[in-house]
Amino acid sequence: MVLYPAIYIELTIAYGTAKKGYAVKIVLVHYHLRPGGVTSVLRQQVAVLATLLPNAEITVLVGESDSSFDTLPATIVVDPNLDYFVPQSVEEALAKERTILKTFISQIGNGKTVFHIHNPTLAKNPCLTAAIHSLADRNVSIVSFCHDFSEDRPANQKINETYASWCNVSVNEFLYPDRKNIVYCTINSSDLTRLNENDFAKATSQLIPSPVQKPSPVNANREEIAKKINLDCSKEWYFYPVRAIERKNIGEFILMALLDNNEHEWILARRPANETEIPLYEQWFELATTNGITIHFDAVETVPFSDLMNSSDRIITTSTREGFGMAYLEPWLAGKPVAGREIPMVVNDMRNGGVIMDQLYTELAVPFEDSFVDFASLSPQNQLRLVEKCIHDQSLCSTIKARGSWWKKVTESVDQSVITANITAIDREFSTETFGRRLVALYSHQ
Repeated sequence: MVLYPAIYIELTIAYGTAKKGYAVKIVLVHYHLRPGGVTSVLRQQVAVLATLLPNAEITVLVGESDSSFDTLPATIVVDPNLDYFVPQSVEEALAKERTILKTFISQIGNGKTVFHIHNPTLAKNPCLTAAIHSLADRNVSIVSFCHDFSEDRPANQKINETYASWCNVSVNEFLYPDRKNIVYCTINSSDLTRLNENDFAKATSQLIPSPVQKPSPVNANREEIAKKINLDCSKEWYFYPVRAIERKNIGEFILMALLDNNEHEWILARRPANETEIPLYEQWFELATTNGITIHFDAVETVPFSDLMNSSDRIITTSTREGFGMAYLEPWLAGKPVAGREIPMVVNDMRNGGVIMDQLYTELAVPFEDSFVDFASLSPQNQLRLVEKCIHDQSLCSTIKARGSWWKKVTESVDQSVITANITAIDREFSTETFGRRLVALYSHQ
């Protein structure tokens, strides 16, 4: 959305100065610093940029902060207008957009300024997206770092389409303005191809994978953990280290535990935080607990996440959608094999980077309406019905378990040489240091 010229000039005069004495200023923008994948990337980004660019001024500009960032070498600036917000009218949108632009302009330095904006196209706050258009008129460098895409989420895309209609532009023009001073970055090759094939800023898009941070060593006491959540130390522990939202596909994890017949311990990290996700989670929880499927739900409420990660024997993933797929890489750095469902658009980059991922399957075939279909393709309610049917039909369990090689991939042992090779590949291709060097090269060419 384009602001009235008089308003734009007024803001430029009033807020066009910033801290002096730095050759470059880097403004890292996000909606918030609440725990999550983007916040983790931001934390690593601040640390590595401060090391590689010691003479740069680094500012983190967010709608909500977190005290854990206070010790990082950056200035934290909070403007609540940057947090999640969906306007209900053109007037409301214009007012919010104007306020956000005012904040952006206030952060422009006297030397080179780079605005690195995380996930600006996701429709979490389309007023922020719109303000980028006017910010680009200041001829500052802008990095639009796309971890996720509203095009993959119909409800989000509808929000963007509505806002674009208020601006009298197409949704593509709204999300991806064609400006020489804007670079679009994706975290996997599939998303980069998506941008290029659709001519979204084709000449100015780049691939920069997210950084994977090596976990801190933890001396977890396995016996103490076992007592706290009633685990058997003689069995291998299979840990799914996620919050149980719908796209994490926990029904598949529960089906695995049912088919396993208590050969291993199955541990699920966290319940959903979003109220809209809780009803489905509670259906799965009730189905498992009332029918004797042994799963240790919400384990992180009792045992620290890092202790569970370091004490488990294998990390499981059944997720159906990820932006970067940190869960495929982080566990290897803790010496833990990763097994489960493959998301090809995410995993391909990792394999190309030298990571061995032979414990992943692309389909878990189950019988449904006189044919076999992938379990993940079923609706949640049909998944629930199928698992409930399996509870009472051992032959059905045997059929699912024996079909294809998926069960062998999930449970077979992994040689230490594979773990060592993967740690080396991840350190080389996906480390925080590699991420930082790629960013510095990007900023220097803008």
